[in-house]
Amino acid sequence: MISSLKSFKLVIISLFLSTFMFYDGINILLKIEDFQAELINMPFLSPSLIPLLQYFIPVIEIILGLFLIYPRTRITGNYAVYFFMLCITLYGISTLTVFKYYVYFCVPEGCTLQYSYYAKYLPVYATCFILTLFNVFVIKKPISLIVNKD
Repeated sequence: MISSLKSFKLVIISLFLSTFMFYDGINILLKIEDFQAELINMPFLSPSLIPLLQYFIPVIEIILGLFLIYPRTRITGNYAVYFFMLCITLYGISTLTVFKYYVYFCVPEGCTLQYSYYAKYLPVYATCFILTLFNVFVIKKPISLIVNKD
């Protein structure tokens, strides 16, 4: 009973994270110009990386969402999402901590990073990171029902 409950939690959290990854990836692709503008204003990013990252990040999110849907790739997907969310969360926290009052041009008058993409979505990314952390700890325990062997 306990392992089926853990397996159920793993599946539910994985499907929630998959939905989030699809939504975020597709949303970024639909508003690629806005995302590119946000990337240009990020202080740690090299301008030469921006053309690559503006498409790489949403495509990776969609691929990770696919990994979380299928039972055979769910464990790998959880570890990959964990690493991805860890990177995004640490980048967001470090950027907002170090460059809290960094002025960039989000409007003609300029504004601080407190109003940037990462400031708006950091709580969401941190929540997803905590959920993936939970899933990774569930995966580490021996559960025979995590992956259906059909």
